[in-house]
Amino acid sequence: MLAQLALENTTYRFDKPFTYSVPQALETAVRPGVRVTVPFGAGNRTRVAMVLSTSYESGAGQKLKAIASVLDKEPLLDDEMLALIPWMKSRCFCTLYDAVKVMIPAGIGYKLVNRYRMNAAFKNYDREAFTDTAWQIIVALTAAKNGLTGAELTERLGIEEKSSDLFSLLENGTVIRENAASRNAADATTRMVCAVPDFSGKLTPKQQSAFDTLCAIGTVTVRELSYYTGVSVGIIRTLADKGAAEIFEVERFRRPKQEMADIRLPQTLSAEQMNVANDILRECDAAEPMVGLLYGVTGSGKTAVFLHSPCAYCWQGRHRHGAGDFSYPADACRVYGGVRRYRCGFPQRAFCWRAHG
Repeated sequence: MLAQLALENTTYRFDKPFTYSVPQALETAVRPGVRVTVPFGAGNRTRVAMVLSTSYESGAGQKLKAIASVLDKEPLLDDEMLALIPWMKSRCFCTLYDAVKVMIPAGIGYKLVNRYRMNAAFKNYDREAFTDTAWQIIVALTAAKNGLTGAELTERLGIEEKSSDLFSLLENGTVIRENAASRNAADATTRMVCAVPDFSGKLTPKQQSAFDTLCAIGTVTVRELSYYTGVSVGIIRTLADKGAAEIFEVERFRRPKQEMADIRLPQTLSAEQMNVANDILRECDAAEPMVGLLYGVTGSGKTAVFLHSPCAYCWQGRHRHGAGDFSYPADACRVYGGVRRYRCGFPQRAFCWRAHG
C-alpha cells in the first residue's frame, strides 16, 4: 500500500505530493485526511504530513520510505477539502501543507494537560507522615514555582499520574491538580531584537556593526538584522548574552495593524514605470494565470509599479469576479510597508497568506 502525502516545511519550488509506503500494521489507520509522521531527507528528520490519497500498489523496485506513525484516529479533512488543496496551491502560490493548515480545525493543536502544584495552605512538612514516593512528590512540587505537569513528574521521578501516592495527596488536599490547554505546536512567532542603549562593554567589529545598526533603526527582526548587516545569528545572540541587545518574540498576525494616516499611494509613474505596468496589465488579459519577475535596483520604483497595476486594472473596469487577482510574494509586500499600502488601496480586497518556514 502506498500513500501520497503533503509534507510540512517544504519550499514552494520543491513542493509536491510525496509517495511513502504504508507498513502493514498501519494500513487500516492510514486514510486520506489523517495526519502522519514520516522520515524526510538525508537525515530522516521527523515531519508531519497529511495523507492526500492511498493506493494498493506494491511499490516494488522503488526506494520508498515508510510512514512512521498515525496522529489522528479519524480523518480531519473530507474528500472535498482534500480536492481543494492542490487548487489552493496553484491559486494562492502556497505549499500543499500550507493549504492543509488553514483547513484544519483551530482546536486540533490543543490537548488537555494536567498540572500539579502544592496547596498554599499546606504546612505539615513532617517527613515521617508520608511514604517515600509521596515525599518525593512534595519536595519536587515545592521546588517548582509553577508546579509540574504529569509528564514532568514522570520524567523527573518516574511516577505515573495513576500513582496511588499521587492520588492520596490529591485526596487529602496536599496537592492540587489543574487542567490547562497546551498547544502541541507553538503559535507562530517572530524573533525581534533591540539595542540596550546604555551598554558600554567591549564588542568585536562585527558585533559593534550590528549594535550600531540597532541603535540607528530601533527594533527589527533577528532575520532582518542578519540580512542587512551580514552578521550571523550567532553574533546577534552573543550581543544579547553580553547585555548589548535584547531578543524577544512577538506573535505573527494574519492581518497587520493598519495605520492609514501615513500611507500614500503613488499618483503618477515615470515613462519607464508605465511601460512595465502596461506589460503587466496585458498579461492580466491572458487566458491562463501568468507569473512575472519585476527586476530593478533598490530605489528604482518597483513598489510603485506593484501598487499601480491592480489599481489601474480596477479603474479600467477590467476586473471581473473570479478573475484578475494579483498575488505578490512576501518580499514584495515587506518593502516599505507594502502590505499596509495594499490594504489602504484595497481595504476589502487585500488579503495576507501566511506561510510558515
